[in-house]
Amino acid sequence: HFFACLFTCYIVMATADVSFTVPEYQADGSFQSATYRYRGSTAGGWEILRNSVPWLSLPEGYALLKAALCGVCSTDLARKYLPYPLPQIVGHEVVAEHEGAPVVVEINASHFARGLAEGQQCSFCTAKVPTHCPDRITLGIDRLPGGFAPYLLAPVKAILKVPSNVPPLAASLSEPLAAALAGVERSAPRAGEAVAVLGPRRLGLLVTFGLWAHRQQSKKAFTITAVGRHPKLLEVARQLGADSVVDCSDPSALQSRAKSFDIVFDTTGSAVGLEQALSMARRAVHLKSTSGQNLHGLRCLLDVVVGELTLLRFHPQALGFAWPVAQEGTAAAPASAVVNPNVFLSASVSAAAAAAVAQTGRTCHRIAPAEAARRFREYDSASEQSRQQPNGCSPAAEFFPVGSLLPRFDLAVAGSLEEVNEIVLPVTEGHSRPLVRPRGAMLLDIHDPGSARANPLLRAIMEEGVELHSSRCGRLETALQALSLDEARTAVLVREVITHKLPLESLAEAFRIAADSSQSIKVAVDTGLIIQGATEVKTGELE
Repeated sequence: HFFACLFTCYIVMATADVSFTVPEYQADGSFQSATYRYRGSTAGGWEILRNSVPWLSLPEGYALLKAALCGVCSTDLARKYLPYPLPQIVGHEVVAEHEGAPVVVEINASHFARGLAEGQQCSFCTAKVPTHCPDRITLGIDRLPGGFAPYLLAPVKAILKVPSNVPPLAASLSEPLAAALAGVERSAPRAGEAVAVLGPRRLGLLVTFGLWAHRQQSKKAFTITAVGRHPKLLEVARQLGADSVVDCSDPSALQSRAKSFDIVFDTTGSAVGLEQALSMARRAVHLKSTSGQNLHGLRCLLDVVVGELTLLRFHPQALGFAWPVAQEGTAAAPASAVVNPNVFLSASVSAAAAAAVAQTGRTCHRIAPAEAARRFREYDSASEQSRQQPNGCSPAAEFFPVGSLLPRFDLAVAGSLEEVNEIVLPVTEGHSRPLVRPRGAMLLDIHDPGSARANPLLRAIMEEGVELHSSRCGRLETALQALSLDEARTAVLVREVITHKLPLESLAEAFRIAADSSQSIKVAVDTGLIIQGATEVKTGELE
């Protein structure tokens, strides 16, 4: 009888069943009420019902959290344009409660994030790039219901406790700050360099704060300049760590700054902004936001950012390209192995470039992009099927290319921007993934001086040696550490960036305000749970 009581209590504690009605994001961008029910357990998986109809089944590895706050992101505002199913509970900048403490949540539900054994993980998770796991679903973006609700389901290893000196509202900035810091770590400034942040608004202010935090922690002396059009926001950038500011509302201000900065972080999300960044940079432009518009023949810019890819000029030394070790990323190859052993060569790549690659001992692959994409999809599918077997087994498809850590090419060499498009988007129908591994590079081998000189992007890369960097998600642990460095500066960040806080029932109004840059910078939504230390936000139009 005693053990029966214990067993009954365990089942009650381990199994949960909650229901709630929330505003749900629709395919046309509007909101309609829907009732959700989550029932299940971390060990046994979860069944999600929507309006009493089975909606989604989740396997083991998710914990039920009580949500407290969730920020409105530009991704939320553009959700209807993304290639993921709708309707959905959106929101991914979450502060919640878990085991009595405030927590934040990494957004990618990968095999690694769910806490699966290594034998049950894909090659991307075991190679330490779980944010690129091909089987992942994403909180509030792709299938997994998000944080604009009183409850959410989060991968168990994606839950991080908030430090005691970081208030809940500040913690709600940890996800976008993590993304900003990922860019700073990817394009880490060197001592003595001059760094600019172009477009210090929602994302740009976080990048400015991230650069200040990186300078504090790395002890490297570099300068930070904020470049924007709004005097008030430029003054906020000063308070967050910028050493100087440039008001670019006068075009001559940018003309006088041509090639004045070693690194430029472009946070404008516009083609014009990227062109300005290229004109200002000597060493690298880091792209933190993009509208996905065609930029001088580069149609795949959005997918470049999603894949965290780098574009640079071809030269033999570039074959040793590596993602910075300081950032948790691609697992290191064995010391005896050739770095980047498999290189894809596009059709128009010169014989000299091909010979230069072959002379280093690397394997050159000349294969039609669609055929390479087919082989990668075949392996990914077979790998997923093998992981679903009770005891696991080797994938039916052959790992390709042999010698690489991931079933993708390590580098690609392209002879034109059109070939870059084919490498990044090898399939025109359905969901296409780049032929190059996440955090890999594409090297441009272009020998027509006239075409390079006439194209601002090619001119910057081919003639001026500027590298185009990109990054996506970051580590919440790094963001929480940055928010803990200086409580006064973090308070400025919260006060100046989070301009509005609204209740969950006013979610449609929160989205409307967040989309109006004349009213807001950042909007937070109170999802109902009261966490000690939460503060109120005064709302009003920006000056």
